[in-house]
Amino acid sequence: MAVQELDITFGSSNQMLVEDNLAIFQKKVTLSSGKRHTLMMVDVFDDSMILHQFTGNAMVEFFISAQPIIYSEMTFGPLNAYANRGPQAAEENILYKAILLKEGNQYYADEYPNQTLGGMETFTWYSPQIYLTMMIHNLDEVAVPADLALSVYMAVKETNATNIEYGMGMINEVLSAQTRNHTVDMYQISASQNVGLSFPSWKWGGIRPEYMLKSDALSDFWLNNNNQETEKMIDNANVDIYIGNARTMVSYDQAFGAIDPVKGAIPDWVKMTNMGFGDMLLRADFPPCLKTDAGITRML
Repeated sequence: MAVQELDITFGSSNQMLVEDNLAIFQKKVTLSSGKRHTLMMVDVFDDSMILHQFTGNAMVEFFISAQPIIYSEMTFGPLNAYANRGPQAAEENILYKAILLKEGNQYYADEYPNQTLGGMETFTWYSPQIYLTMMIHNLDEVAVPADLALSVYMAVKETNATNIEYGMGMINEVLSAQTRNHTVDMYQISASQNVGLSFPSWKWGGIRPEYMLKSDALSDFWLNNNNQETEKMIDNANVDIYIGNARTMVSYDQAFGAIDPVKGAIPDWVKMTNMGFGDMLLRADFPPCLKTDAGITRML
């Protein structure tokens, strides 16, 4: 195991190829083959004060990566004014990313990892090289700066890797670097569904009917027939059907049965307690209440 310190210069002449308002600069630095590389420290210094060389608005992306950078079809920046942004900083291929933005007299800069994380052990990769890439957006032939220069410091720990580890790591990095032309890896929740979509459990699942019962609806809690009033009899087969339906899981918003015009949406199976069971064995203990890993009540 050895730590290799790299001092890398990254600069351009005044000749710049601009296509579709985009200029791309790249430099490859070779590392040892057959090793597992770990980024110990990284720091980037702007020698030429790049943003101050532009007469108009400009967006600069700078990357250090294990594989070449491929720009995407996604937009970014204020009001999504800039097209073809590079990969996200958290993508597996990216070891370091910085953004420099000039909008009028306003300047913005950000980097990932930041200075605190950049001074400690972070990412691991297997490719025997790194690529330094700069992408300058919103350019035209008139706005080309005269000179660009960056200085990069990297401390890289090299550890021996087996042939299988090294080969699988290389394959993974090469394949992952060629994806994400357009990234959509989240979904949107409407404000009305934010509470009760899946969490907390008391807003979702079988527990919901319990708090929908109204204490002033006395007929829902005991048999309200007088001692001289007859009750419609039901045979054992239909009792089994009623009990089976009561134990059948349904969607969370379908456990209330028909909506009563006076009492509202109350569970229709509550009145099951009004049925006479005759000489039936009573269970000594109530069935245990179990919950899934997601906190949803399971019905037994």
